[in-house]
This record gives sequence, structure tokens and C-alpha cells, in this order.
Amino acid sequence: MTWSIKSGLSERLRRWLKKVWLDHKNWALLMINKNFFAFSRPITEFLDMDFAFPVNVYAKDLNLHLLTVNAHQLRYINTQLQINAENICGISSEELFCGLPDIYKPIISNDKKILKEECSYFFVEEVAADIVRDNMFSIKTVAHDSANRIAGIFGISFYLNRASISSITSTINELQLFANAPNNPGLLSINIRLEVLNILSPREKECAVYLARGMSYKEIGKAMAISNRTVECHIDHIKNKLNCKTKSQLIAKIFDYVPMGRRSGVKA
Repeated sequence: MTWSIKSGLSERLRRWLKKVWLDHKNWALLMINKNFFAFSRPITEFLDMDFAFPVNVYAKDLNLHLLTVNAHQLRYINTQLQINAENICGISSEELFCGLPDIYKPIISNDKKILKEECSYFFVEEVAADIVRDNMFSIKTVAHDSANRIAGIFGISFYLNRASISSITSTINELQLFANAPNNPGLLSINIRLEVLNILSPREKECAVYLARGMSYKEIGKAMAISNRTVECHIDHIKNKLNCKTKSQLIAKIFDYVPMGRRSGVKA
């Protein structure tokens, strides 16, 4: 009887604590959406946007844990971890890409770079869902609270295999992300740096351009009328010649994106 009473109290206490925790997270999420700013605008403006193609929009805290994401990335995370909107808060990149250090370590490194240098940067990053990997063109910046204190990072990531480079460029320019930045960098131009590819053979150069456009090995093989294995060999040779260890590094080296006449960061 005593055990039964204690068990009942324990269960009620557990449910109450869970409710308090969820209420706290929902309240925190509401405050985050209301009081977080990026590119001199409330992040809710970006979270609620409808894009013509899949785009991930997200904010992270100073520990680089997720605070909030847009509807598209929520579906992605739900597929990966079976986590709903109420439980999104607090997920790390390591948890999201569990067992894939080649994916989450570069993402964490890029996030730390944003916080350390307090700049806006462009990155090419890799993500994975099940066994499928995608390359993302990511724009990341520091996020501020209502008192203009740095409170985390904010990012917008575009799938390179689901939209053309010109479409991504147009969307970024339409967002006018740097309109309120000091020394406004103006319009962004994303091009393929053909001069970087001059050391490649004609077939390797063709393969590299297809890769930069977000095509999979299978799609490249079909376009070039070669096997997947031959595509892999071409990519390995290209990595060696351009001194790249990963596909993301290779794509980043091929791209040329120069806001404000520089290849690196834009001061936020």
C-alpha cells in the first residue's frame, strides 16, 4: 500500500515536472522568436518565409544548441530523430548527425568561427538524412537579443542539389541581408571559379562543375555517360589536385562568392 502511494506520487511528480519543463521550453522559444535578431531584423521574419525551394532556417544559442528552426528543417529533424517542435530546443549538431563526425565537426567549427569573429560568413556544408548526403550553401551570422548582446548564431542554408546557383543567388539578394550592415556589401555574386579548375583535365573539369551545381555521383555519371565508380575516381583526383580532403571543401574552393570585394567574412 505504501509502495502504491509512493508510486502514484512519483508518477504525478514526473508528469508535473515534464509539464513545467515543456512550458518553460515553449516560453523560452516564444521569447527567442520575439527577441532574437539577425541581419538587423527579427528572426521570425525569416522563420515564417515561404521559399520557392527547400531552405533551412535556424537559430542556435551560445553553446551551439538549436533554439528554433523553420518548418522545413523541423520536418528534416523529425525524419532524423523523430523529434517534434516541442522538443527541438537544445539539440546539438553532434546529436543531429550522430555517428557522422565528418559532418558535424565542420559545422561546429564554422559556428564557432561566427561567434569568435562576430562576422557573417558563407560556408559550404554537408548534411545527411539516412544514407543520403546533401551539400548546403550556408549563410551564418551572429544573433543578438533585444539589448543588442550576442546571444547565439543564426543561419540560412540552401540545398545545392535542389536549386540552381542563380536561383540561390537571386533569393539571397532579394532578402537584402546586408542592407543595414556597415559598408553595405551590396549584391552577392556566386560564380564557379574556372581559373581554379585550369589544372584539371577536361573531363575532371566537367565533373567538378557538375559537382558544384549540386549533382549527385549518379547524376554526374548519367550526364557524362560514365559509371559511378569512374565519377568517384575523377572526384578523388580532383581533391588531390586541389588539396581538398572532403567534397564540401572541394565545392567551397570551386565557388567564388565575394560580397564587399572579399572572399571571407562580412562584419556584422
